[in-house]
Amino acid sequence: MALLTGVVIVVTFAGSARFSSDRLSIVPDEPNRPVDATWVATDPVQCRWTPWELDWWESHGNDSWSHLRDFEEERAVIVAHFERLGITVLDVDVEVFAEAVLAVCGAARGYTVYLLVHDSDLDAMVGVGFRVVER
Repeated sequence: MALLTGVVIVVTFAGSARFSSDRLSIVPDEPNRPVDATWVATDPVQCRWTPWELDWWESHGNDSWSHLRDFEEERAVIVAHFERLGITVLDVDVEVFAEAVLAVCGAARGYTVYLLVHDSDLDAMVGVGFRVVER
């Protein structure tokens, strides 16, 4: 009989953090939210790089010791990644749903990444694994 073992990792950020791109600061309940904008979301998982992490890692020489330092840096990487794809990210939000996560491949990292994008970019975002959400 196989015994499953796992390590619990504590997620370093708690609650919800909101970061807006330098071009436009949008908060969902503010009246200046673009009419043609929709939130999309993804739940990163252990042992799988997000597309923006892969971009960042490759731009840092594929150094296995390199990593993003904090979410402020990751926010900038997300915005730049999608900008290279021709998609404008209007807002970035992270919501933690687990204070501790199981450190096994395929398990959730314990947070959701939300991006506010123009409706014209929804098909592209769904094509790279995001889902449309209400916020």
